[in-house]
Amino acid sequence: MQSGFSGRRYLFGYGIGSFREYVPTFFELSDGIKWDAHNVYVQWFFDVGLLGLAAYIWIHGRLLYMLRPLFAIDRLAAFITICTIISYLLVSLSDNIMFYLVFNWYYWFSIGAACALVHMHASLAGERNQTRFRS
Repeated sequence: MQSGFSGRRYLFGYGIGSFREYVPTFFELSDGIKWDAHNVYVQWFFDVGLLGLAAYIWIHGRLLYMLRPLFAIDRLAAFITICTIISYLLVSLSDNIMFYLVFNWYYWFSIGAACALVHMHASLAGERNQTRFRS
């Protein structure tokens, strides 16, 4: 692994979990104590660089885009799900919630359930259209 901090690492980062290892290097008063970044975005930027951070943000943006049809199915579920994603992204600014395992299980389960609802509704609508054209 390359030592030192330079602009060459901005694109791809230093590697997953490297922030914790480099803490004593750039916080000399830490007395060798290692900790993780104070928010998700700093952690992702340092570990996987701009490309990894962009991919992380893209995943959530894509989820928001993919869940748009949920408004036509269930407006309350759509509102709650979209607010949950936005809240997750906002809380990520002030806390490193990637390591809260149970919280993330619930988060991704609820997002997955909303995505399944959208997919199931689209599949049922497609089947109804196919049977109508066959008759």
